[in-house]
Amino acid sequence: MQNTTTNEVSQTITELNDLTESNIHSAQACLTELQNVADQADEMKEQVSQFKTS
Repeated sequence: MQNTTTNEVSQTITELNDLTESNIHSAQACLTELQNVADQADEMKEQVSQFKTS
């Protein structure tokens, strides 16, 4: 019984670690895309500013 419980806890911890690692990779991908969008917004702002008149 104790061995079964220990194995179940170990398996659950492994699954949590895998999920955490997956979430980290997803967060990093989101940050990369967020930076890309921010860069594009900056470039668009610069381009649009050329058409503004006083």
